Order: sequence, then structure tokens, then C-alpha cells
Amino acid sequence: MMLNIKRMIDLTQPIFNKCPGNPVFPEATVKKITSYEKEGWLTEVLSIATHISSHVDAPAHLLRGRKTIDQISLKRFQGPALAIDLYHKRADEEILLKDILPYETKIREGDFVLLCTGWGEKRAASDEYLFHSPWLGGEAAKWLVKKKINGVGIDHFSIGGADPDHVYTPHKILLEAEVLILEELYLPDVLLERESWYLVAFPLKISGASGSLVRVVAMEI
Repeated sequence: MMLNIKRMIDLTQPIFNKCPGNPVFPEATVKKITSYEKEGWLTEVLSIATHISSHVDAPAHLLRGRKTIDQISLKRFQGPALAIDLYHKRADEEILLKDILPYETKIREGDFVLLCTGWGEKRAASDEYLFHSPWLGGEAAKWLVKKKINGVGIDHFSIGGADPDHVYTPHKILLEAEVLILEELYLPDVLLERESWYLVAFPLKISGASGSLVRVVAMEI
């Protein structure tokens, strides 16, 4: 049976040499190792951290002994999604519970919640993008856990921002509850046209890994 997919929106940030990402990791590199002229085919070697570009955090990212990416059911990486309008949030501003409460009746158990701050449009090796993004506060993270959602996505490489004072808080709250964290997404305002999308974000099957690159797509079905 074929799904009736009316529209697909790619929410994945591209990977390229020295693409912007968390500066604690080595730079990504994409290197051609064969050519049409010499070997007759084209091949590349990709060197990239599992948490650069669009990726998903497994609980093992922060919590010793918890599930790694290959231990999570594939069912978890797809499902209904709701986009939340946070484009008004400024640099270094916390995403508060009051920012999310207007969507209380629309967020359902098992949903992905997409925090659309507009920071994905700013993706560049700039001080603003790397170090001054909006970030999900602890109170809002705890409330989302109580809603029994499946996952949270944000358009920055860290759902807690880059400041050590608050970077770990939402990660710990969400991952302890095994809520998936999708980071460094591209979340355009077209997502606000609908109250519900169907999201797919399948990871690579990397044994024992704390996370994985993902190709994230929102579909209107």
C-alpha cells in the first residue's frame, strides 16, 4: 500500500567540509578517495562526529549505562509532530513553559515537538549561531516529559544552548525519561501551516553509539 504523501519537507542540515556544528568536536570533512578518471567510480570518506549536523541523542549521550542508539526501537524514530512557533525568541533567551503552554491541548502523547526558533536559518560558523541560541529551560522540559511525548527537536546543535550553566539541564531531564532529542534541524516557518505533520528521522545503526546522524523529513499525509 502506498501512502498518499501530499508534501515532504526536508528538515535536515547539509553536511560539507567544515560545516558548522558544536565547536567541541573536530571539524567535519568529506574527502574524495576515488575518481572517474583513475578508478572509474567516485567514492568519498566522511569524517564527522555523531552529534554534528542533524542528529539524534540517545540516553547514553549523557547517562552511563543507558540505551545506545542501536538499542532503541525503530518505531520511536517516526510519528506525528507538532511545530511550535518560537521565532520571536532572541539570542540567549530561555524557552519557557509559558512559551509552550498555548499548545497544551494540541500536544498529544507520542508526539514529536519541534521548537522552531529560526536559528537553523542562521547556521554558520558565527559567534551568534554557535554560542547565543535560544535554549529549552528545565521547567518546560519537565512539562514536556509529563505530556509523554516521543521526542523534541530544535534548530540548533544543542537543545540546552552552548552555555555550561544550562546546557545539561534539558538534556538530562529529557534523556532520563528516554525522550528522543533531535538537534541541528532546519525548521522553516512553512511547518506552522499545519497543526500536525508526520515525522521520520531514522538513525544509522551504529553499535554502542550515543547518537547518530539522521535524515529528518516532515510529511503531509
